[in-house]
Amino acid sequence: MPKETSRQDFINPKTNTKITPLQWEIYEAVRKVPEGKISTYKEVSTYLKTSPRAVGQAMKKNPFGPHPVPCHRIIASNYYIGGFNGKWGNNDKVAYLRREGLNINEDGFVQDEDVLFKDFNLQDGSNIKDLVEEQRQKLSTAS
Repeated sequence: MPKETSRQDFINPKTNTKITPLQWEIYEAVRKVPEGKISTYKEVSTYLKTSPRAVGQAMKKNPFGPHPVPCHRIIASNYYIGGFNGKWGNNDKVAYLRREGLNINEDGFVQDEDVLFKDFNLQDGSNIKDLVEEQRQKLSTAS
């Protein structure tokens, strides 16, 4: 039986550092954005009473993405898709969003106005603790 994992001791494999309490909150909020919808750095930051930049940095370091923490669904307030996985001009984000049915023009802007998700108070019934354990299992089998 694996040792129970907590947020406090989980090491992000992308950064080799512990995930901060704010980052955990951001990941939990972003998990609520459903397929076929997008939200913005500003919407997430408003919900959590933090800065859009903090949301962007958490998305850049997201060890659970693109699923089950769909960082590709977080874009700029002007509907520009922006970066993905720490890089600008990454076509993976466009591909993910298009697979989910979103219309993105050649300049990288989402064209659908009715896809903005704002209701972060929804409960999805899952627990981020389960994600931590899944990630640990993946890392231990990859070693």
